[in-house]
Formats: sequence, structure tokens, C-alpha cells
Amino acid sequence: MLTVYDYIVIGFYFLFVMSLGFVFKHFNKGSKDYFAGGQRMCWWLLGGSLFISNFSCWTFTGASGIAYKYGILIMYIYFMDVAGYIIGYAFFATRLRQMRLITAIDGVRRRFGKANEQFFNWLSIIRAPLGGGVWLFGLAVILTSVFLGPETSDATKSSMLNWIIVLTGLTVLVMAMLGGNWAVAASDFIQLLLLMTITVVTAVLALVKVGGVTAFFNQLPAGSFKIFYPLGAIKYDWFFLISMVLGSILLRNNIMTAAKYIAARDSRHARLSTLIPMIGYAILPVIWFVPVWASHTIVPDMMQKYQGIVQNPEEMSYIVTAMHILPQGLLGLLVVGLFAATMSSMDSAFNKNAGFIVCNFYRDILRPEASDKELYLTGQIATALSGVCVIIVALILANIGKIS
Repeated sequence: MLTVYDYIVIGFYFLFVMSLGFVFKHFNKGSKDYFAGGQRMCWWLLGGSLFISNFSCWTFTGASGIAYKYGILIMYIYFMDVAGYIIGYAFFATRLRQMRLITAIDGVRRRFGKANEQFFNWLSIIRAPLGGGVWLFGLAVILTSVFLGPETSDATKSSMLNWIIVLTGLTVLVMAMLGGNWAVAASDFIQLLLLMTITVVTAVLALVKVGGVTAFFNQLPAGSFKIFYPLGAIKYDWFFLISMVLGSILLRNNIMTAAKYIAARDSRHARLSTLIPMIGYAILPVIWFVPVWASHTIVPDMMQKYQGIVQNPEEMSYIVTAMHILPQGLLGLLVVGLFAATMSSMDSAFNKNAGFIVCNFYRDILRPEASDKELYLTGQIATALSGVCVIIVALILANIGKIS
């Protein structure tokens, strides 16, 4: 269970993230600054945002469940992200920057006309709150177990679930609404540093707990180093792994998910920004999953303890191990890291979705004569609406019964 020191760390974090909106509000002189960072961002700030906004707390839940059951197979998935960013470095990053867009949908209009622009624009606008709601709901589910423990009544868990959703959603909403793309990028970079720090500490403490590197490898279950499974043997067989090659390349380089390059200072900075996620996905996943693999020794009864309490007990492996090894205060920092992983996805979604609503519908269809100041203010309203929709979706998911 969390101590008062952990709650102090968590409270300070929420206030800090919210304050970024007020700090970076002064960076926004118009809609271009608000939606695209004025296209003045340097490569390290953009790269940090590019890296951390591409994953959520799923890494420490769903991905940890795969690592617990199938060992290093999970590393393959993250290494394919490296392949995607290598191609981005070689080709897509510079070209996306050279298109000189404000939003990704601007590129659709230029290539395929206004009809296609509106089709893909509304497809993205509708889809964004659903994705953001799932991220927020998933975060709330896992943190409810951290705050309350497995023996808590369902009524108390439900109340905590709703409070986490509302407070987290409002924190991200205020930051993104006031600070725009500048606050989003700065928040992402700070949260990346925070996440790296606490996950490295957790991995080191896990290794110490099991008795060192040699003992760590000796306690791994048989089959932990197997990657390729026969077709149909498991969900992640060799055919799935082949599809991941194409999937990761497309996911990291299509115009929607690679739209962050728009904010780069120039083509060189856009290309260099890919180095941070490229190196990050090559190194950090090894660190992230050390506590999961060490859980076989640290928490040998975890599967039995959480059977019937959560749908997939193996997905609790990272959290439960951390609760056993982290001292007071550091567990709160880990909780903050989980918030950071999900918030970094949500704040980008809020800002990007607002850009679609304002630049590709309000400006192009409703108010072609709108001034830049009007677009900027409308962007803040659209960000607020996007955030409210995400919170509502997450609350609906939290109250319709058990789902995966």
C-alpha cells in the first residue's frame, strides 16, 4: 500500500503537470504556435515527445503480461519500432517536415481534395476520444489495485476508479488547453526523464533482490528465450511476428502518427528527432521488463494471489514486484511514471484532435475568414471538448461491467 510520502509525490506531480499549461501559455502567439509549436522545436525536445507519446501504461500491464508468459518474445515487438524509426530517419521525417503542414489532415487535402480531407478528419475526430478513453480507463484500472490492494470491496474500487479517471483527465485537459503543443512537448520530455529514472531504479532493485545478474538468469522459467512459435501455437506465433514488421513500419511513419515532425525547426531537426525513440526502443525495453522476469522469484505466488481478482493476473507482474521492492516515496514515483506514460499519449491526442476540429473543419468549412486569434481561442475550446469526451468515454467503460 502507498504511504503518505507516496501521496505527497503524486500530489506534487499533478500540480507540476498542470502548471506547465500556465507556463507555456505565453509561448503561444497564434494558432500555428498552439497546434504546431510554431514549427520551431529542436530535435531533442521533439524526439522525447515522439518517443513517450507512442506508448502508455500498457507497457507495464499488457506488455508485462506477455513478458511474464513468453519471456523475451516481447522484445521483438519493441525492436520492430526501432525498424520503423530507422525508416523514418532515412526517408519520412524530412519529407513530412518539408510539407509545411499545420495538421496532418492538411496533407490529405493537398493530395486528395476536400472530400477526402473531411472523411479522414471526422474519422480521426471520432476515433480519438475512444482511444484516449481506453488509455485512461486502463490506467485507472491498474492504479486502483495499487491504491487499494486486492482485498478491497468492489464499491470502493469503483469509486476510486472514477476519481482517478476524472482527476487525471482534468489535469491533462488543463495543461493541453492552456499550453498547446509547446506544453505537450515539454511535458512529454520531462515525463520521459521521470519514467527513465524510476524504471532504471526499479530494475536495479529487482536484480539486487534476486541476488544479482547470474541468479536472475538462473531463475528464469524454461522457454524464456524462445521467440518463434509454430503457427497457431500461441497468439504471438511466427505469422504474427512477420505482420509486426509491416505494422510497426506503417504505424511509425503514416502521416497521422508521424505528424509530430511538423513542429520541427527544420528538416535536419526532424530527422535527428527520430534518434531518441530509435535508441530508446532499442535499450529501455530490456530495463522495463527486468522486474517482470524477476517476479518469478520475488512474488512466486502472484498468479494464485490475483486469480479471480483481475482477468489476467500476469499483467500485474510489474506492479506487484515494484510494490515488494520499492521503498517509501519511490512507489509513489513509480505511480507517477505510470501516469506519465499515459498522460503523454493523451495530451498529444487532445492537441492533435483540437487541430483537426479547428484547422480542418472550423477554418476550412465554417469560418474561412476567421482571424488567427479566433482560431487560437477556438482551439482552446476544442481541446477542452476533446478532453471532456475522453473522460466521459473512460467513465462509461469503468461502469459497464468487467471488460478486458
